[in-house]
Amino acid sequence: MSKRLYVGNLPFLVNDDDLKGIFSSLGEVLSAQVVMDKRTGRSKGYGFVEMQNEAIALQAIETYNGGEIDGRTLKVTEAKSEGPKAATPAVADTSAATTSSEISGETSGETPAESAANPS
Repeated sequence: MSKRLYVGNLPFLVNDDDLKGIFSSLGEVLSAQVVMDKRTGRSKGYGFVEMQNEAIALQAIETYNGGEIDGRTLKVTEAKSEGPKAATPAVADTSAATTSSEISGETSGETPAESAANPS
């Protein structure tokens, strides 16, 4: 089964082909992608490499984690899974708040402030 690796602190001039070339010396690389900034089109300095199997991936971590490319110390770890994103908690809508008298159908003609000032 293939294994995906995170590769951090890449030199900004490294591209997908460079990344694939670095890791292919250890075994088959199924994919290599340097993450690019959508706005500027420049590298964000990290990427992902998918190795053919777990044994080769572990060897890649041992070989390249802490290694240096163009004066930058690489961080190579197993990539975290892309599970579902956490749901944003719902915010209660208080704009339609009602009083207990409105719920029971009672109406006094008073505003809520007047009702609070004149308890029955």
